[in-house]
Amino acid sequence: MKPVYMEHAHDPPRSWGDCLRASVASLLGVGRDQVPHFLDKGVVEWWPAFATWMAERGLYVNEQPADLVTPPGYYLAFGRTGGEGHCVVGKAGKVAFDPRPHSRTAFVVESVGMLILTDADKFQAWKSRCSS
Repeated sequence: MKPVYMEHAHDPPRSWGDCLRASVASLLGVGRDQVPHFLDKGVVEWWPAFATWMAERGLYVNEQPADLVTPPGYYLAFGRTGGEGHCVVGKAGKVAFDPRPHSRTAFVVESVGMLILTDADKFQAWKSRCSS
């Protein structure tokens, strides 16, 4: 896990937070620009594009209610902070990294997203392109 901070604060309609992009980049160990801003311009139905993007890189996200599972290792944690949806990197039931710089607002985890490697060759090919 390599911490990557958000580029855009969540301040609609002026800007839409990119916590998901920063959290995914952190988990995958790549730069923020290697991951799309799935919620840009207020997209509500972002999960299909996110799932497709992950699948194209040999990954699958298994989302489960936080009260049912605490995955080992690092994972995406989806929830709320100050009434707004937010995504952080979790580990062992705690926030391991919050991509908001200088975050002081409490975060309530609602679900966890475990990244599952489905095609190592696809993933390694993508990672190689990211570092070149």
